[in-house]
Amino acid sequence: MARIPLPENSENPGSHNRYLVRYVSLPGFLNPDECMQLIDSKGAFHQAKVVAQQSGDVQLSLNERKTDTKSIEDNPETHWIYQRLRETLVRLNRQTFCFQLKRFSAPEILRYEPGGFYAPHTDLGKGETSSRKLSAVALLSPPESYVGGELVFYPRFAPCPREQGTLFLFPTYLMHEVKPVNQGQRYTLVTWVHGPCLR
Repeated sequence: MARIPLPENSENPGSHNRYLVRYVSLPGFLNPDECMQLIDSKGAFHQAKVVAQQSGDVQLSLNERKTDTKSIEDNPETHWIYQRLRETLVRLNRQTFCFQLKRFSAPEILRYEPGGFYAPHTDLGKGETSSRKLSAVALLSPPESYVGGELVFYPRFAPCPREQGTLFLFPTYLMHEVKPVNQGQRYTLVTWVHGPCLR
């Protein structure tokens, strides 16, 4: 898995932090043309797997997750999204979570077709996932192009906004899910930001 370093001192500690149990959103992180460029980027989709939180094993579990994924490699055609993620993730973290961060994973495109979903889960576990501090999700599909597929965080249960190009950033320990897609296709860009393990 690719490891993309972040600038040192990407955190700004404070005496209290109201963001530790919520997500932040950034509308307009991507414009519609950029969303389509990422959806159409090179690479083949394959069935996404899950990381078992107890063992850290990567396995296929259609009871927990049904979606396809492809990685976005850093090349001249895609370097812009790496650069934008790097700048945006550092800035949002400084303004909100104030975590100590070191790098982010190579971004992936997720495709949810009818019947696709991701059951309630966190993005933190054993092995490689133990150093995940923040999760980032950008909505690539126009909201009118699919039915269902809501991103929901617990314990609030309220679906997140669906505007195309919006970025959501949240601590990896927050429970969340993607509701089943009933019609159309839902595409998202995802990455995880790593740092020293939470203590």
